[in-house]
Amino acid sequence: MQEELIILERYLREENLKLTSQRELILKVFLNTEEHVSAEELYELVKKEDPSVGLATIFRTLKLLYEAGLAREVDFGDKVLRYEHEYGRDHHDHLICTSCGMYIEAMDPEIERLQDELCKQFGFLPTDHRLEIFGLCKKCRPSETKILKRETNMNLALLKPGQHGIIKKIGSVGPLKRRLMDMGILVGEKVTVIKIAPLGDPLEIKVKKYNLSLRKSEAREIAVEVL
Repeated sequence: MQEELIILERYLREENLKLTSQRELILKVFLNTEEHVSAEELYELVKKEDPSVGLATIFRTLKLLYEAGLAREVDFGDKVLRYEHEYGRDHHDHLICTSCGMYIEAMDPEIERLQDELCKQFGFLPTDHRLEIFGLCKKCRPSETKILKRETNMNLALLKPGQHGIIKKIGSVGPLKRRLMDMGILVGEKVTVIKIAPLGDPLEIKVKKYNLSLRKSEAREIAVEVL
């Protein structure tokens, strides 16, 4: 903490401000936590050591730490500004889960190289940069089985020419369902889309050895598993 304290004291002197005992305490508590903390979270930690420190003092001091190069602002997309250590820390980016809020610190030299190349290409002098990638962590994202099921189950009208599928269900009832079944469109049969008219209607399909023509509205009633 000694180096950080010297840096803060120097910055405060340049701004004609003083290093108070409360500011020193806030710096110490901030450096002792490895988490990305909001002002409110840091306030709860500092309050345990000195209840007289107010939330407004925390906000002002965090701003000073940021300006002095001791803290880095991080936005995880939840409208809460957080702070992490900046001085003496290697640069890194963040992978942020939008479901549970979990984050991963990551760094890839190739990404850094490409960013430098991009700046050179446009004659741009970078002073700082940050990369936050938002998505779902392993715990929150759908399982591979669910993803596969979502991708392979659809209605016949969504298949493209040359695609094959297995008929899983005929959703229609009454005369249309009987007509489709009379044409040989039965659950378990393999179906292939031969071609689709320019406007998407009708579809020419092949079931067994028969070529059949279906309206798009009829094809939507036929659930298939893509092969």
